[in-house]
Amino acid sequence: MSAARIPSITAWPTAPLTLPHYQRRQYRYAADRTLLVAEADDGEGVATGETVLRLAEVPLDDPAAVLGFVNAVGTIGMSEDAESQTLAEFMLVVEAVRDAVTAWRVLQDDEQFEREIFWHLPRLRGVPPAELPEAAAEFLTVVLDTGLAAVRPRVSLALNGDRESPLLDLTLYALCCCELFNHVVSGADFRVCANEACERLFVRDDTARRRGVLYCSRNCARAQAQREFRRRKAKQKDN
Repeated sequence: MSAARIPSITAWPTAPLTLPHYQRRQYRYAADRTLLVAEADDGEGVATGETVLRLAEVPLDDPAAVLGFVNAVGTIGMSEDAESQTLAEFMLVVEAVRDAVTAWRVLQDDEQFEREIFWHLPRLRGVPPAELPEAAAEFLTVVLDTGLAAVRPRVSLALNGDRESPLLDLTLYALCCCELFNHVVSGADFRVCANEACERLFVRDDTARRRGVLYCSRNCARAQAQREFRRRKAKQKDN
């Protein structure tokens, strides 16, 4: 990373949002496989905080993997309802969210960015290193502001004393922006798991950061330790 000054982002509210419950749906491809359409409601979904990162793992050139992810999460869409979405629009959601995650990593001055940062959308490509932190901050605020516009205080009619949280008709874009907002407010950073067979993004809270956590799970830490032990043993044998 460059020595450019890292701007700060001030959020309101200053505490993480209560992650919403939302209407899950099951989807299928239309006949021409360019449109994802809802075919049935599928109960209640609850944001996990991880969807925004797992979106980075979806292979966009694999229609079956795209459909599998969509049905695992249970929602699609950007600024409209979650009933249908073209595959091209889904790609745009993924690219915008992935770039927003990268922008937050830039603002965290992530030392893992040793090589050139890859941007999916053209907005931040070619930005000089000295200007990149400010441009990344501006991009992140635009993404969060647009995505969070659909998440507003609301009331719902409760019948027979039912006080359960209302199910929101939440799009995938809004869901990811809720999760990312909470990570930003809490000051969490994202790391690539140091297990060379994993390398997925995971969230480090303040405690994990102070402890220098490098792995997304204990299993990954154990697997990498075993791998490095076997390498040391093999090297000793060769010597």
